[in-house]
Amino acid sequence: MQLKDIPSQPTPEASPQPVLEAPLTDYWTELETPRTPIFETQADSAPDADSNLIDQKPSRGWSILKVLLLLIAGAGSLLGLLFIAALFMVTSSGGCGNKARQSEVKQNVGSMNRGQQAFYLEHGRFSKSVKALGLGIQTQTYNYQYLTQGTKTAAFSYGIARNDQVKSYVGATFLLPETGQSNKTKSEPWMVTVLCEANRFGVYQPANPTLQKGTPTCPEGTKTIETR
Repeated sequence: MQLKDIPSQPTPEASPQPVLEAPLTDYWTELETPRTPIFETQADSAPDADSNLIDQKPSRGWSILKVLLLLIAGAGSLLGLLFIAALFMVTSSGGCGNKARQSEVKQNVGSMNRGQQAFYLEHGRFSKSVKALGLGIQTQTYNYQYLTQGTKTAAFSYGIARNDQVKSYVGATFLLPETGQSNKTKSEPWMVTVLCEANRFGVYQPANPTLQKGTPTCPEGTKTIETR
């Protein structure tokens, strides 16, 4: 057999080499670059609170200013409260003082009404002076002047205000006519009294009360406090 008759083996074809789209140097550089983890915890990403506190520096000047403002505001509020309390005390004391003074004059004028009744029963006439009634009432005080006058059928007693802080008062004792004494004897005359208070404060003498159909009536500008 001749060598030329032996079939030759086919020569294997070389496989094609892959073509790189980018240089190898860029590929290796990308691999060596560190990447940020996808699942990063919130604790790792949150800023350090302690470091922030250390970095923050308090503003001393602003703090002092705020303290001063708070002190001024507090002092103003305290002064306001003290002023309101003082005003309330003065107003309350003034009101209580007026009530006490007016209570005193009511009592004195009422006493003069009853004193005139007693005086008439004893003397058969009404008195023309406060002293003659024997009640121990001063004719003039800091707030009031006391007067009384008598007629044949009536006596009028006054507590006249001496300043603008109090009210004036007038009282009257009326001797009823015989037609109004059906239940009384002539030896025991029937008398009625009335006490009137002025509607306004101030220095003035109220008008005299009147007797209308046996009923004592306060004059205009006053109101009835009591009748007996």
